[in-house]
Amino acid sequence: MRIFLLTSVLAILFPLVVSAQSAKQHIKAGQQFLGNGMIEAAYEEFDQAIKLDAADGEAYMLKASVSLLKNDSLEAAVLYQKSAALNYLPEENYYKAATLFYNLSQTGDADACIESGLSIKPKSFDFLLFKTKLLFESGQYQQAYERAQEAVKAKDMGIAWYYSGASAHRLGQTDLAIKELEKSIIRDNKIALSFLELAAIQLEQKKYDYAIDNCSMVILLIDPMNVQALKLRSMALHGQKEYEQAIADITKAISIDKDNWELYKYRADYNFDYALYANAVDDYSLLLKINDTVSSAFKSRGLAYEKLNNKKSAIQDFSAYRKLLSDQNGPAGEISFAETKIFEIGRESNKPEITVILPVLNENQELQVKEEEDIIRIEGTLQEESLLSDFKINNLSIEVKQESPGTYSFEVELPASETDYLTFSASDIYENISSVSYPVSKIETQSPIISLISPVAEANHIIRLESGDNSLYIEGRVEDKSNITKIQIDEVNASFAPGDYNPRFTGTIDIRNRRNITVTATDKFGNTASSIYEFARDGKMLNENNPMGKTWVVVIENSDYNQFPNLKNPENDVKSLVQALDRYKISKVLVKKNMSKREMERFFALDLRDLILANHVNSLMIWYAGHGKNMQNTGYWIPVDGRLNDEYSFYNINALKASLYSYSSLTHILVVSDACEAGESFTVAMRGDNSLASCDNLNLINQKSALVLTSSNTEAAMDNSLFASTFANTLANNPADCIPIDAIAERISIVMYKHTAQKPQFGRIAGLEDKNGTFFFISK
Repeated sequence: MRIFLLTSVLAILFPLVVSAQSAKQHIKAGQQFLGNGMIEAAYEEFDQAIKLDAADGEAYMLKASVSLLKNDSLEAAVLYQKSAALNYLPEENYYKAATLFYNLSQTGDADACIESGLSIKPKSFDFLLFKTKLLFESGQYQQAYERAQEAVKAKDMGIAWYYSGASAHRLGQTDLAIKELEKSIIRDNKIALSFLELAAIQLEQKKYDYAIDNCSMVILLIDPMNVQALKLRSMALHGQKEYEQAIADITKAISIDKDNWELYKYRADYNFDYALYANAVDDYSLLLKINDTVSSAFKSRGLAYEKLNNKKSAIQDFSAYRKLLSDQNGPAGEISFAETKIFEIGRESNKPEITVILPVLNENQELQVKEEEDIIRIEGTLQEESLLSDFKINNLSIEVKQESPGTYSFEVELPASETDYLTFSASDIYENISSVSYPVSKIETQSPIISLISPVAEANHIIRLESGDNSLYIEGRVEDKSNITKIQIDEVNASFAPGDYNPRFTGTIDIRNRRNITVTATDKFGNTASSIYEFARDGKMLNENNPMGKTWVVVIENSDYNQFPNLKNPENDVKSLVQALDRYKISKVLVKKNMSKREMERFFALDLRDLILANHVNSLMIWYAGHGKNMQNTGYWIPVDGRLNDEYSFYNINALKASLYSYSSLTHILVVSDACEAGESFTVAMRGDNSLASCDNLNLINQKSALVLTSSNTEAAMDNSLFASTFANTLANNPADCIPIDAIAERISIVMYKHTAQKPQFGRIAGLEDKNGTFFFISK
């Protein structure tokens, strides 16, 4: 009986064992074929293995890999899913299947694979992130946010914070979105999506400068061909009414994605707003070649044709616009608009001409009203060959007086508090209608506010002078709601940019026999302010006990750039430097902020030269903090108006060297360049080992020196300057009565090489007279 049972069991199991063994043999053979590049043979072997053992997950996975080689992504996805369902490497295979289904736009199947993966490993970052992405792209933003938060808990990664912030943005939680996106950028500053999502929020908030900065970060540092970054930056520039730059950005985007009709619409709209109507027509036409169902393109092109006085084409476009709206059940108001346009453009009659005399119309087409007035007095004239049938202001019928045939006048008063716009409309007996609308601009009547940057004035408007000063360089700022038209220092006209709001001004005046100066500023509305500054002379020279003689420090702090990334830290670096210098015998510290190229050229070539000569300065240190470039072994400092990839817009520091030749009173010159990508300043000739440069050998003070110290050779420096902080700390913590620049340079080299691997450059300025002296900082 036992023998019979054993035989029966063996009879049942034997085919299964043989089948399994045969399946493994086919798998092994398939792997050999695959290794030899015999794709079809490998595919057949793995397929045969599945037929012999349908529960062998490895066979499904191997067959899936071959399907991918055969470019059959759908079959591969199904096979990976089956392999995972058979519990063969389930996490890996579910993820592969989900990825393939997603790439095939079969998001439902992809989601099923992700859910299966999460059932196995609920806290898997990869599955949670994939699930978040699917939810986000399907518009399920609340669920996407919750899943993103789970992903963040699983792994604190920047991409998970991006989806969290982007989902919050879609849910209308703007403040939360900004915080989450900033976390994404902190964790990974190479995720373009995070910068662009943040830029989109800033566009909504009309924070155009910030939006431009974030888009520029993507274009400059991550992906220069990023179409979305170019599009968003163009929108921000358009919001700032920088039409030319907006058009340049969207044009570059079009060159990358030529079939994207939406990009042509943006450029067409920009051209329209910039009054380039012919260009707008061309772009709307290109758009309609790609997609002729965009009804708004017909409308906008019709408006452009109307501006060009091409009535026939305008009527054709408005007719096409009306037909499309009717076919698409569009808004009745827009259909009526199109019909009205067709009617008006086709009319061969003259419309009444409306001229507003009061309030005065400014160059921005705004009616100017003093902000303290409660009533707006409106006066004007109408020119119409026919009889007028109606005239309205803000939909109020207004009586007119006929002055002569074809000429009418009107006068009316309206409450200022209820009038932000004035819309004038007139029609004649033939229903020819004219309508103009102007925003009402409140004219401010406040006086400008004057403040001095250099020299620093005390609270009671006292400027302290040295007894030997014969001239005074003055720099300040005028703040006002309106444009400033005139700035004077006594009888001298100060230099400033008339078109700038809150402009900086500079001027140099002879102060001999003067007890005070008066600075006067006037805005375009005639509002004037004056500030009187009294002089106090101490009766002693700061350089009497300073072996270095009268010593000046000039600091150039460039941080707020137009096209280059803004720098946040130079302001703090300069404060630390000035505080550290306070313990040394420095006669004057002159800080210049955010200088344009024109300002830098004039300052070094003329203004500083004259100040040095007039005030008998013996020693000068020039400190530059800001962006820099090294191009063809030539160093450049980047002015705040420097343009990307435009070498001509940079300040060539060989020009500084040329200016220094004329500073004849100087015994010691020290140029310190804390510039990102500073490069080799002045063609640096390195100093040898100057062991005599110590406070025990002050004889070096009497020997001329012309030295340069740069933060790096060609490497890009960080915004948070280790160079500047080490320089300031070395000065501040120096225990001796003096310290040579050589010691400071040596300390900076040690610290920077240890922490950044950058090697600061220290040496002579080639071409300037140098008798192997050095620059000492002498304690007070």
